[in-house]
Amino acid sequence: MNEPYRIFLPDSVITGLAAGSNEGPVYATSIGKGTEPGLAETTLLAADLSGRILWRRILAGPAGIPRATQAGVWLARHGPDGASLVQTGSDGSDLRSIALGHRPDEKLGAVLILPDGFCTAWTSGPPYRGARVDRHDADGASIWSTALAPEPIAHPHIMTTSAAARWQPQPRKPWIPGTFQPHPWEPLLISGDRVLASYQDPKSGLGISYFLDLATGQVIGKTKPGPIGRKAIAGPGEFVIGQQGYDDFVTVRYDRAGTQTASWPTHAAVLTDRTGRLTGIELDNRAAAEPGVRVLEPDGTLSSGPRLSGYHTALPALDRDGTAVFWRDGSLLSMTAGFSLHELCPATEGRNFSDGRVLLLGDGLVAFNLSQQIFMLHTTLGPLQDSAWPCGEGNLAGNPVLITA
Repeated sequence: MNEPYRIFLPDSVITGLAAGSNEGPVYATSIGKGTEPGLAETTLLAADLSGRILWRRILAGPAGIPRATQAGVWLARHGPDGASLVQTGSDGSDLRSIALGHRPDEKLGAVLILPDGFCTAWTSGPPYRGARVDRHDADGASIWSTALAPEPIAHPHIMTTSAAARWQPQPRKPWIPGTFQPHPWEPLLISGDRVLASYQDPKSGLGISYFLDLATGQVIGKTKPGPIGRKAIAGPGEFVIGQQGYDDFVTVRYDRAGTQTASWPTHAAVLTDRTGRLTGIELDNRAAAEPGVRVLEPDGTLSSGPRLSGYHTALPALDRDGTAVFWRDGSLLSMTAGFSLHELCPATEGRNFSDGRVLLLGDGLVAFNLSQQIFMLHTTLGPLQDSAWPCGEGNLAGNPVLITA
């Protein structure tokens, strides 16, 4: 069993991992304490496939996760001096900085890079006064801007008590959240001619996903408020959205009209292969959970693969032969298309970390991040599969954009 080599980033937590191509470099962002009291700072670094750090760059304040291109890497920033989109070259040089206009109460939440520009998601408050999704050209000029008005959220299993009800639990009446921010998981996805923008109330965990037209910004549809979780691109203009919480445990498929076309009784980190088959690494932390690998069949049923221990997972990747690789419960695992499960390496200190994802790079090199470390391990896996969603964040670049001709 091979031992991985590691990049350790002390006094910080890794927030994102991406690669410009299967030959690298690998970009990582981490956040830690800044030199000024109470001010965080973001470190952006690049490493080659031997694990050697090529360069580092320190940015004041928090920044978004890296979105890589062949030329370099983009980061979204929103600090005291305003919001901007900053591009750093693969050699560490400053390439571009695009200022993003916004109201004083607005906060930049997410950015995706398009072939001819970029798409942004904003929120406001607290108190929450509405959200906004924009599309810009390559110079930052606005193509469209769509306002999302505040709207009430509720769930039948969120209860409240009052003297008027003699302290008997009653479903809480719909309310406008004080904070409604881009969802921490997959806040923006673009597939075909559709944008999926997801927002969440961090106190209740309830969120809403909005379907927008990429060309015009028109809102095509939206989901009902619910405890939305992991999301993925299922095909051109189509998405899957998971829900877990308040007795909800479901993944729903939506077409380009924003209409539900299928649902499955699971919540998972999903992979979409070249045939359109959806396979999920189940994320189930309920008391009686028996999580495993699930195939989401077209008729809404599940086919089960091997059982999995634990819950914490670094998002999987899929090679061209249909073998998945993912971190789960303290081990890096591979699973063949026929559901044969193998341990590639253990690292028990990462058993309870779940904020990473797996990159499948050239010559079978697997890179993944857990908390303060980046691991790199040589395997016999093939290249990343060419499909709609072969890994967490949609692609090596960490930029979940699928544009079809």
